Amino acid sequence: MGLTPLQISRLITIIPDIVFGSLMISRLAFYISFLGSYEKVHAALKRSYYFLNQDVERVVKPNITFLQQYGLTDCDIGKLFQLAPRMIILEPERVKEIVSCAEKIGIPRDSLMFKHALASIYNISPGRVNSRSNLLMKTLGCSEAEVGMAVRRFPYILNSTEDRLTRSVDFLVRKVGLEPNYIVHRPSLLGYSMTRRLVPRHFVLETLKAKGLMKKDKDFYAVVTKSEKAFHKMFLDPYKASVPGLTDAYVAACAGQVPPSVLP
Repeated sequence: MGLTPLQISRLITIIPDIVFGSLMISRLAFYISFLGSYEKVHAALKRSYYFLNQDVERVVKPNITFLQQYGLTDCDIGKLFQLAPRMIILEPERVKEIVSCAEKIGIPRDSLMFKHALASIYNISPGRVNSRSNLLMKTLGCSEAEVGMAVRRFPYILNSTEDRLTRSVDFLVRKVGLEPNYIVHRPSLLGYSMTRRLVPRHFVLETLKAKGLMKKDKDFYAVVTKSEKAFHKMFLDPYKASVPGLTDAYVAACAGQVPPSVLP
């Protein structure tokens, strides 16, 4: 199959029994051929190696054919496989149920979000989509149509637990001062960790504002979605001299430590 000794070693670490299973090896060969590289298969194996136990001819290939008929490319299916490795090995009827649910939500087949919607629905099961939608309406105080729009923009919002969703919305509304409608139109805000992203970055903005170093409010969504490198360059590096402890406080906040309200 062309695997290097290192790749074989890493493979055996995850699945020791593979050295005794010719059937598993043939299935591994199929996935490597379909995905295009062993590394992509290895990434999926680290999440779940159960797919090597499923019948490729009876289950996997029919699922792939069905998804292709729905307009997903091999690249799309490969990405879906990495997002939710076990979905591709479900019985075909269950895969059809997930696809049908995504369509009912209103996500177009040719949308970039379609494969993400399938992964999201798989993670919670189609039967729980309505209850999660109702939870979003209740927490955000928005209409069914607005929730539908939010889900189409960011399907993984359906995977938020009630506790996480409630805490995130409460923080964004009460502490940051955002309107629920603002959040609904930027649902990916609810996909970020409060500990590692929302709270630390809000802390930095509030500190700079309290020090009079920020003349006008920054769009919170734009700040949250910046990469770590870009955030440091814009909001930390320029203030190393004027607010010497800010970077260390931000790093500590990202590690879960409660930051002071304003640095001295």
